[in-house]
Amino acid sequence: RVRGTIEKNMRQNGFKKPRGRMPMIKVGHGGTLDPLAQGVLVIGIGSACKDLKKFLEGQKTYIADGLLGKETDTMDSEGKVIETKDASTVTDEAFEKALDKYRGEFMQTP
Repeated sequence: RVRGTIEKNMRQNGFKKPRGRMPMIKVGHGGTLDPLAQGVLVIGIGSACKDLKKFLEGQKTYIADGLLGKETDTMDSEGKVIETKDASTVTDEAFEKALDKYRGEFMQTP
């Protein structure tokens, strides 16, 4: 979709598409963004596609919201609730301890 928008703008400004199936301009992205997430999807245009890896290096921080006591069939906030439990006895200390296994550095698995 991005490439099409860029190419349309180029045609409107007098640029001609080269012969063959090669696109007028190369467009790439640095991954995917979960539909329920907010953030930045890095896009490379032209020769910047080769530099996408450089832009993706570095530290990332994730912030999450949750609702205790509800389980959905999709394991996210958009699914149908399939089980409800009383979470009023969960203490802050117990919750923090349970989160420990999700803290630190991880290698993301595609």
